[in-house]
Amino acid sequence: MKQNIEVKKSDILYTVCKECRKCCNYCPAEINIPEMLKLYEICMAEQDVIEEIFDRADSIGQPIDCIECGACSSHCPQKIQVKQVMRKLAMRQSSQRETSLHKVKEV
Repeated sequence: MKQNIEVKKSDILYTVCKECRKCCNYCPAEINIPEMLKLYEICMAEQDVIEEIFDRADSIGQPIDCIECGACSSHCPQKIQVKQVMRKLAMRQSSQRETSLHKVKEV
């Protein structure tokens, strides 16, 4: 069942990110970084919606595709440490996939 998930303008990274997309221009994984920063805020607040969130993301690349090259962070005029955010999201995404696989095997 899909939930209607909304990001508030008061969320820290979302308000810091000005969505200039300079970070995206240099991302070899083609991750929509402003979108992922919004999702990061949701992931930190909601534990059970992560898989659904990544399925709905408007992005070619996913955090799990990040190679941690740091190009995003070095081009961010707001100095957001995007690489660290992608690492956290990738870990959450990876653990969610692993949990889903275990549930399928149990059935």
